Amino acid sequence: MSGAGQVIGTVGSAAKLATAARFGFDQVIVRDELPGLVDELTDKQGFDIIVDPVGGQTRRAGLAALALGGRLIAMGNASGAEGTLIDTNELWFSGVGVLGFNLAAFSTTHPDLVTPVLRRAVDAVLDRQLHVCITQVLPLSRGRTHTDTSSPAPVSAKWSSPSQTSHHCRSSSVDLTTGSSGCGRRGLETFLDRLPRSGDPDQLP
Repeated sequence: MSGAGQVIGTVGSAAKLATAARFGFDQVIVRDELPGLVDELTDKQGFDIIVDPVGGQTRRAGLAALALGGRLIAMGNASGAEGTLIDTNELWFSGVGVLGFNLAAFSTTHPDLVTPVLRRAVDAVLDRQLHVCITQVLPLSRGRTHTDTSSPAPVSAKWSSPSQTSHHCRSSSVDLTTGSSGCGRRGLETFLDRLPRSGDPDQLP
């Protein structure tokens, strides 16, 4: 959020407003209300940048909410919806653009750029400067069942599967806030030390 004049967050339901408000947004609104609030929130100018990890109708609504010269960044599909078709003539007439950002792919090809940023982020979490909201902690034995039965749409935070190993994290998301699992500071630092410093994907752990 550094450098942004105003950052507006959206959530899927009113039940998530309080949780999202803890993460530094200037304002948080329910996602379905965005189209009717664009003029009020942006002084009738539209948004310069919209980051969309949801997809589906949210992506289409985000495109309509852009200012002239604005950019929509597609970087996820939490809704599980089919891809949104966008007419390039619409982009031309509206004077807006759409970009895709895939962190996994970028990390594979540019680990030298991602590793130091990841290291700073992990340090910020472990030093309590950055808060990770974890709503549920499960053992690895239940992790597969949880991911197989959970719908992607209602997610409000991360879930954690603590590893039984004392050195390396082997879970989808780690409880960094307590360090009670085997993936505390030592495990994360060990993992980060193993990340390659070059752009060779074959060197990834």
